[in-house]
Amino acid sequence: MFERFSETLIKSIIVAQEEAHALGWFVVGTEFLLLGLLSTSEGIAARALKSQGVNFLDAKLAVQKKVGRGPGSGLHGTKFTPSAKTLLKNLALRAKVNNENISSRHLLLALLEIQNESVKPLGALEILREIKVDVRKLQSELLQVDESKIDMPLPPDILPKPYDPTDDALTLEQKIVQWEAEAELCRRVEREALIQADLCRKALADIIE
Repeated sequence: MFERFSETLIKSIIVAQEEAHALGWFVVGTEFLLLGLLSTSEGIAARALKSQGVNFLDAKLAVQKKVGRGPGSGLHGTKFTPSAKTLLKNLALRAKVNNENISSRHLLLALLEIQNESVKPLGALEILREIKVDVRKLQSELLQVDESKIDMPLPPDILPKPYDPTDDALTLEQKIVQWEAEAELCRRVEREALIQADLCRKALADIIE
């Protein structure tokens, strides 16, 4: 059901879970989805938010102030709040019905379009207003985006590695030790990424139950 979500969007959902866990929450609300969108340098949502002066740190501090600390870790039971669940499910249904890919832009527009959660404003909207974002201007910018450029990675800075004379001084044995350490770090990062991806799949699966 979520196969048409872009890689950038999935990454932002994973980060949203991580940010919720860091504050001791086992449920992910729309304010955490907003943090997920801000966490990456990829995706039109992040660019649009940053063009309006929104940065990750300010938003994170506003979220911490709003939700406080939760009762503990929810690494093995992450779910979405009703509003976040409905929002993501609607995006997935849109992808299926219209046969279109869903990007971070679609998620941010959905966060901006929902005006309330019960009686109170939706979490993400409340955070944006708290940090003085012009929501209408942000919506306008998102609606004018060239669809062909959605969620394309920012071009990397391709610079040659500066010459380090100490490289020549390393013995083959030292280089092997260094390579092994780097390989183990990569494996650990990959394992952690797989765990987070699995948590994301389980949380998204809960939406369609």
